[in-house]
Amino acid sequence: RKKASQTIPPAVRRQVLRRDRGRCRVPGCRSSTWIEVHHLKLRSEHGDHHPSNLLAACSSHHDRIHQGFLLVEGDAEGELTFRHPDGSVYGTDASPQVVSVQEAAYGALRHLGFRETESKQALAKVRSLGGPCRTLEEVIKLALAELTAGAS
Repeated sequence: RKKASQTIPPAVRRQVLRRDRGRCRVPGCRSSTWIEVHHLKLRSEHGDHHPSNLLAACSSHHDRIHQGFLLVEGDAEGELTFRHPDGSVYGTDASPQVVSVQEAAYGALRHLGFRETESKQALAKVRSLGGPCRTLEEVIKLALAELTAGAS
């Protein structure tokens, strides 16, 4: 992954780091080194530099977010929810099989050229359908159906 250039205005970056006490916001992580500022709504997807769209994350968790292994929802100035790829709350036991399938499906969708956020949203929709544990093929087919529903 190519690192983004520093486009966040320094004053806003300082404000976010001060608000987040210079530590990673991921529950259970106390890291205060290698802290990066993450856009909840990506710049490439028309996200802005408003502090409510920015959170501090250690480089490890920041990478996990971009790889689809850690999902973040909410407003950085209010409540944030962190989830495993299977939709379970971060820090709780996640189903290794479901997490593995979700991670692989996310990677496949990104490889096919779908954007990060739309891939995550499609997989969230598939998870919301419930039902039995799905195979990788089933998850990808359902996610593709969701992503291409309005394209025809």
